[in-house]
Amino acid sequence: MHDHHSAHIVAADMGYGHERPARSLEHLAVKGEGIIVANNYSGIPERDRKLWRKSREFYETMSRTKSIPLVGDLMFELLVDKTQEISPFYPRRDLSKPSLQL
Repeated sequence: MHDHHSAHIVAADMGYGHERPARSLEHLAVKGEGIIVANNYSGIPERDRKLWRKSREFYETMSRTKSIPLVGDLMFELLVDKTQEISPFYPRRDLSKPSLQL
């Protein structure tokens, strides 16, 4: 194993273990930098902090809708799962335009 520490390891503090996988890569992080928490770091602009908070609140609200009989799972699938869907690595169409996630 080499002694290079040149990666910027970034995780999001969104609960449910989003930071846990980053911990296994922490040894690759730039010395003294550690893991960068994208939504909670020193100097984060207030606009970004609000965007992260609103995104988390939306997700948590939508997660609670799953318990609504008959329609909850469908609502979650359409409003959350579909917006976070990752396209195949080798798509059959041009995906070079920015998406909602970018």
